[in-house]
Amino acid sequence: MPKLRVIYEPQGMAGEYGTLACTLFVGCKGNCAYCFNIRPGRRTREQFTASTEPRKDIIKKLRMDLDQLFREHKLVDQTLFLSFGCDPYPEEYSEVTREAIELCMKYDVGVRILTKAPNRSRRDWDLFLQHGVELGVTFSCSVEAARRDWEPNAESIPDRFLTLDDAHEQGIYTWVSLEPVITMLDTIALIRAFALAGCVDEVRFGMLNHIENIKREFPELVERYRVEHIDWSEFAVDAVEALQEYPGWKWHMKQGLAKHAPPGTPASSE
Repeated sequence: MPKLRVIYEPQGMAGEYGTLACTLFVGCKGNCAYCFNIRPGRRTREQFTASTEPRKDIIKKLRMDLDQLFREHKLVDQTLFLSFGCDPYPEEYSEVTREAIELCMKYDVGVRILTKAPNRSRRDWDLFLQHGVELGVTFSCSVEAARRDWEPNAESIPDRFLTLDDAHEQGIYTWVSLEPVITMLDTIALIRAFALAGCVDEVRFGMLNHIENIKREFPELVERYRVEHIDWSEFAVDAVEALQEYPGWKWHMKQGLAKHAPPGTPASSE
C-alpha cells in the first residue's frame, strides 16, 4: 500500500468491516458511553463531543488518494468504509459525505456506510441506488431507555428501524452492526425483529469492548446493565441459533466474540 493522506487500511477488529477506510470528520456529537475514540491519553469526552467538522481539505485529499490507488496503482474491486472515527452523517456538513460518495463513483470504488443517523442519509439515497452503496446501521440495544443511557444524542431505535425498512424497500443493500452488545436478550430480540420485518440483508455482531474505559467514566452504567457479567459463550450460541432460524440472509460473527464461542459454533452464514 502506498503512502496515503486520508485513506488507510483498518487493522484488528476494524479490519473485519473493510479493507479500506476513511474518516471524513473530526469529533462526534453522539456522545456514546462506549465510544472507543475517547480514552485516556487521546482526547477528553468534552473535546471530542463539542463539535463535528470536516477534516482539513478532506475532499481534496480523498481525491488525491483515490487517484493514487486506482489510476496509478490500478487497484480494482475495492470498497471504502465510512467510517470508524466518526459518524458519516453528522447534523452539519453532511454534504461532505455526498461529495465523498460522488468521488468514489468516479473511480468505481464501492462505499460501505455505518451510521447511527440513517435518517440523515436519505438525501443521498439517489447515489446509493446508482452506485450500490451499502447502508449499515449500528444497534447496541433495542429499547429507548437503554439507548438514552448509552447513546444519548443518537437517533432513536424506532427511527433507525424505520429508515432501514424504507431503504430496503427502495432496493438499497442494508446491513446492521450489532456491536457493542449491552444485553444479550436485547440483541437476540433485534435479530428476530429484523428477520420478521425482512429489512436487513446482512447482520454482523460482536461483543462489548473497552469495558475498563467505560467503567472509568460510567461505573453506574456498567453496574446497572451488568455488562461485566455477560456470558459471551452463551450469547454466541444464542445469537447463531436465532440467526439460523431465518435462512436467506448473510451474517458474520466478529472474531473477538468467536474466540468465546464453543468449538464447532459457526462464525458466519457461508
